[in-house]
Amino acid sequence: MNPVTFTSVLERKHKGELERLLFLNPGQHLVRSAIIEAVEKYGIPRVIEEQGRLRVNLDSGREVQTLFAIGHSGLRSRLAGVMVYTRLDVEIILLMHMAVAADYASGGQFGRQMLALRMVEKLREIAGQVKGVRAVRLILGGGKVWDAPVQRAAGRKSLTDKLPPLA
Repeated sequence: MNPVTFTSVLERKHKGELERLLFLNPGQHLVRSAIIEAVEKYGIPRVIEEQGRLRVNLDSGREVQTLFAIGHSGLRSRLAGVMVYTRLDVEIILLMHMAVAADYASGGQFGRQMLALRMVEKLREIAGQVKGVRAVRLILGGGKVWDAPVQRAAGRKSLTDKLPPLA
């Protein structure tokens, strides 16, 4: 097993990984229409460095936040996934961009960890701590969206509740 941790802070040493993941991802053709929709509606993402740390912003100036998934193997760590999101309104957190490294995607070496789904779960958990937020919205492409209810601390429902345990 290759453990993954989540963080909102990414060191500059991961800049090449982040740029490849966001802009040169081999799986992006699978969600092309959703990417185009997000870019046209909210702006083009850019990787910027501030005080030795990386973050993603949009050329439109819209305020966004970023959550990174870091994969750990022995003493080495690397970027496994990234999500760019914003508060659309009082009730909705919008997931604008998400990318997962090829070996964490379905069919990859670590695909059984279902990182993309677990990243959405993490965002639902975070959103559940924000007053007034009821859902995380995912852009599916073709003008379609899906609102995933947030996870509240007590009695939360999880998208992964029915998944088999990792061996």
